Order: sequence, then C-alpha cells, then structure tokens
Amino acid sequence: MALSFDPLGVLGGGPQDEPHSPPAPTVRARSSEAEQLGAVPSPSACTAGDRSLAHAFGELGLRAGHVTAGAEPALVTPSPEPPRRVSLGGDGAPIASAPAPQWQWQPQPQPQPAGSARAPAGAPATPLLAGERVVLHEPTVLDVSDASGPCACALFLTNHRVLVEAHAAPHVRALAVHVHAVSRLRRAHAPHALVSEHGGQGLGQRLDVHCRVNARPALRLQATDALVSRVTELLRQLRAQCTVDASFASAHAAALGGARDDGWAVYDAQAEFHRQGLLNPLSCWRVCEANRQYALCASYPPAIVVPKAIDDEALSASAAFRASGRFPALCWKDPHSFASISRAGQPLVGINGKRSVHDERLLCALLETNPECDTLAIVDCRPRLNAEANVLNGKGYESAANYQRTLLRFVDIQNIHVMRESMRRLLTALEPRGEGAAEWLRELSGCGWLEHVQAVLRGARAVVQLVLEHRSVLVHCSDGWDRTSQITALAQLQLDPYFRTLRGFAVLVEKEWLSFGHHFALRHGSAVHAHAPALGGAAGGAPTPGASEEQQSPVFVQFVDCVWQLTLCCPRAFEFSQLFLATVLQHVFSAQYGTFLLDTHLLRARAQLPSRTRSLWSDLLDAPAERGFVNPFYDPQGTPGALAVDLSGCTLEVFKAYYSRGPHTVHRDDVRDMADRALGERHRREHL
Repeated sequence: MALSFDPLGVLGGGPQDEPHSPPAPTVRARSSEAEQLGAVPSPSACTAGDRSLAHAFGELGLRAGHVTAGAEPALVTPSPEPPRRVSLGGDGAPIASAPAPQWQWQPQPQPQPAGSARAPAGAPATPLLAGERVVLHEPTVLDVSDASGPCACALFLTNHRVLVEAHAAPHVRALAVHVHAVSRLRRAHAPHALVSEHGGQGLGQRLDVHCRVNARPALRLQATDALVSRVTELLRQLRAQCTVDASFASAHAAALGGARDDGWAVYDAQAEFHRQGLLNPLSCWRVCEANRQYALCASYPPAIVVPKAIDDEALSASAAFRASGRFPALCWKDPHSFASISRAGQPLVGINGKRSVHDERLLCALLETNPECDTLAIVDCRPRLNAEANVLNGKGYESAANYQRTLLRFVDIQNIHVMRESMRRLLTALEPRGEGAAEWLRELSGCGWLEHVQAVLRGARAVVQLVLEHRSVLVHCSDGWDRTSQITALAQLQLDPYFRTLRGFAVLVEKEWLSFGHHFALRHGSAVHAHAPALGGAAGGAPTPGASEEQQSPVFVQFVDCVWQLTLCCPRAFEFSQLFLATVLQHVFSAQYGTFLLDTHLLRARAQLPSRTRSLWSDLLDAPAERGFVNPFYDPQGTPGALAVDLSGCTLEVFKAYYSRGPHTVHRDDVRDMADRALGERHRREHL
C-alpha cells in the first residue's frame, strides 16, 4: 500500500491486486451497506433509539451538498418504475432486475444554502456548492464496493468533488469525495465483463479511489477502460499545483459574494490576551510590536507576548540563536496563578557549545514572571538521543551550566518520519481483509501508532502537571512547529475549559497551529500554493515534489486523534463531538476553505486569504447542534477547571470511525459505539 500522504499516483495491476467477489446477477440498490454508511435507513431498521442517536451525532444531519441526504426520512407513496436491465458475461444476455419495492423511503427536501445551485436535468441531484461546476458526467457506472453485487450509479466529476449517485430505489445514495483529498488511484481488470443495455460496451476496468488517511477505498467503481483513463487524467489535472487564485477555495468564496463570513475573526489575539489577563497594567508581560512586519520571525504571528523585562533588541538576538528564528514566546498563562506555558525552537548550541547571553536572559525573565517557583521547566519533546544528534548539526538543547535555574526534561516523541511510517502501517492494518483477529492485532501492535499517541498524551500531561504545581514551562522540539504545537495545544485543552468548547477549540487551533505557524501545506502535501512554481523549480511557497513527499507527516491528524482519546476518557468535558473533529480533519485536505491553506501567518496574510477565501469556522460554528457537532453529554459544570486525566486508567483505542470511514466523514457503527460508551459513563457516574 502506498503512503496515504503520497501525491496522486496510479498503480496498474490485474485481478491479483485485490480479491473481487463476482457481482450479483442484477443491478440493485443497497440496503444494509447504505444504512451502515449513513444513507437513509429503512422503516424497519429505524427505531426510536436510532433516531435519537442520529439526531445526537448528526449522522442524518449533514448540510446539503455534503455526503448524506441530511434530512429526517418521510414515507411517500410508491412510484412505479420499470425494471432495469443489465447484461452479465460475454454473451450479453439481458437479465431483468427486481421490480421497484412497494414503498420508497426518501428524504424530505432540504432548503438550498445561499449561493448553491440546484442542478438541471442531467446534472447531479446532490446540490452543487457555490462555485462548483461539473466537468464530466457519465450516466452509467457501477459501484462495486459491496461484495454482494454491483449498483448502477451516475458519475459526476466537478472542479471540487467526485460525486456518485445510485440510480435505483429505495435508497437514492449519494457519495462525495473531495478531489484534493484523493491520495492515489488503483486500476485493475474486473473479473467479469458487464455490459449495459444501452450499447453493449464492456465495463471491464475497476477503479479504486483512495483518500488521505483512510484505510478503506472512498470509491470503488467499474467502468470502461476509456472512461477510467479519462477520469484518471482529469483528476490529475484538477489536483495539479495551483495558486490560491486558481483554487476552488477562491472560486467558492467569490461565488458566495457578500455572504457572511465571520470565521476569520474567531481568533482575536487581543481578546485572547485580555481573557488571560495579560493586558493588565500590573502584568509582567507585554505585547511585542517588533514582529508586526514579521521582521523577528517569519513563521510567528505579528502580535507576540513576551516578558516586560526583555526589550526588542534582546528578542532579536534570541531569535538569531533559535532554530528558524523561533524565540521563546508566551502561548498561555494560568488565570489562577503566575504559571505560564511558552514555546520556542531549539537553541543553536552546536558541537562547540555556543551561547547567547540574550537568550539566557530571556529564559531567566520567563522564570521571574512567576514568583511562585524557583526553576523554569524546559520540556523538550524529542527523545534525548535525537536532541544530542542535532548537536552535530549545529543545534541542540539547553545546558544547565548556561541556563541556570532550569530543569530540562525529554518526553520522547518521535520525529515526523517515524510518525509517517507508523500511520502507513496503521492504515495497512485497518484495510478490510479476511484475516483473523490475531493477525490484525499483531499488525496493529507492530505499527506502534497507539504507543506514539500515548507518548504525545504523556508529554502534554507532564506540562499540565507542572502548571498545576504553579511552575512555568518552556516547550520546544526541533523547529517548534510540530511536536511543540501538539504538546502546547493538548496541555491548554486540559487546563482551560474554554478550549473544550466548540468556539474555544477553534480559537486553540487558530492560535497554536495556524498563528504560530504549523506547516499545513508542507505536512499534508497541499497542491495550493501562494505563487505559481517558477520554471525549473519551485518558488514562492511551492515545494519541490521530492521535498514535499519527504516532509509530509500526520502531525495535526495525530493531535486530533489525541483530542479524541481525551473525549473518551472524559466524555462529559467536551462540547464538541467526534463528528466535529472528523469534519475538521476532512477539510484539512479538502481545499474548500482558506483556513488550512499555506504554511504560515505571513504567507496567508500576503495571499489575502481572509478576503479571497472562506473560513472553515464560519460553517462549522453555524448551527452546530443541528449538524451533530455538539456532544449531547457535555456538562460544563462537571469539569469547570483542569481535567484530571489518569492516562494509566485510560485504554487507548484506534480512531476507526475516521481511519476506516470509506467515503464518509465518520463510520456510523463507530459513532454508535461512542454513544454507547458515553451513555455507559453517564450511567456509571449517576450510580456512584
């Protein structure tokens, strides 16, 4: 299996690539599979408990234009339909399908979102998004993802999504896959030739569409060789590197015109400084103005909080002594004590043991903002061996001899390359196969993913414990934008109940990941760049393909996985649901919004993303309860302060609802499992 983070590649192969069950003798609509993956359930299968669960977790409440129908079903009078005809095998003998059922279970019509276009005849039934246009329509392909038999579908390829819509009643199923989320295509010869009644052309090519961080194929289609080749080429063209101006995110925002978009204002730095009490005249902190033009650090935000005792000249000297210019800066202060969390890049010590008096003064000033402790805790996210190896490259870590009154601790989180390989092996283990449970557990254990997640959670818990002891903490890894972001964000999530709300989580992501400069485009292999690549190489924020592959890693995905683990440990402490988390991840790869485009605050400001693209938070925070984004078991009064998460008592689980989601945002069965766990936790607490 190719890396889920690889650029789009087409792997040829024959029937031996993957087993394929012979199709059933009729083209039919799905029932059990459709219900399992989020289609409208049948009357007999939709119990009162199911409806309650669906309402709570939004399985049937996704916004129009996304994966599911998004409506409470209604029973309607039957409409007669002539039987469909399909030919199997080489003789082309027609076989009639089963007649239409007596009753048709259909969704109620949904209001059209502003700016969306309801397609005319010959266009998809799924509402197109604003700025979305069809570039290819094929009325008859087969969806062969179900081993029990093929299902006749229409294929629509737009400038943003691949849409597949089932023809047959009673389940009019629509699947949608974002073009930019596609990681690879696999072509294979189908074991049976299928011939349509309209021309007798063989449908002998199978196309598996795989998406990033997804163990199951998002789509598995069967069509003619010519159509598969055409779809493959169009997908290559749509996923080619492009500028922000040429991206769908820009076209989507332009088509919406003056539609309200306040998502870009979710994170107001000054408001957050005020909330933390940093603007108090008696505060030991100040807002530094020296980075307004990104002169101190190009990957930092323009507004940075530092100790009052340090002037801008000392900050500039410290930036010169830190990796990527990322000098120590405050990211959170405890409102109930003097304890704080700051972040930075590693010091450029080198094998000769270089020093910076200004950097040492800055760390001393961080300590002096907290009169409640006499040592500054330095949490280095790396294994000690890795940090010592960096000394040979002119970098390294803080020496106790030079940085007095400091306590250095390594928390043993592996680098991006180890995490990338671990994710690849996890997805391989989760691929649907017929092997036994013992083999699956062996592969799961061998990939090491849960061990890495546990290491990240332990590192964050170490920071939480230090803060609860009223100690101030400085966190860094190598450059300070991968593991550092994971640890600082997870620590704040556990310490500050505001960040456990829907809006607070958006603020946390904007502050610790986007504002402080995690390289989203680089780590996720985005095709959208600030400027077009120059001839003969990449320029203006467009990395070369080789460098991009080497630098891709699921850092942010792992962070969300850790957040999900915390929601399992404390199911009543978080306002947002796992569907909300999965939807955030979905749009990290979709290129529909400008939120996760480009790598730094500087690049986003220069590209004018707030005025040229739409923010993800504008849509996610709009009526979240109706869309299943609110955790129905959330109890803010039950956990008003820091979370006391005992990792030794928590069993980590694989986030299968996301990693094995197939064509959907989350897998329905795993949503049900989470609801059962939350109900069980509530019952246990009520009977203590």
